[in-house]
Amino acid sequence: MAAWRRSLDAARRFDLPYDEGMAHLELGRHLGPGQVTPGGWGREEHLARARELFQALGTDPALRRAQEAR
Repeated sequence: MAAWRRSLDAARRFDLPYDEGMAHLELGRHLGPGQVTPGGWGREEHLARARELFQALGTDPALRRAQEAR
């Protein structure tokens, strides 16, 4: 979880939306019910942000993975 969180921070810092989406996807996939990351985001928030980023980028395979992770 810490590595994905660091990945998310780096992706945001360097303006890498695909990498940000992947970090959100993995955080969302691995959070359990009721768990939140230090920023206060839970599973659904991370997965929703991943879907939003992948849709904006037009990355259909990654978008499908994020949709299936629900």
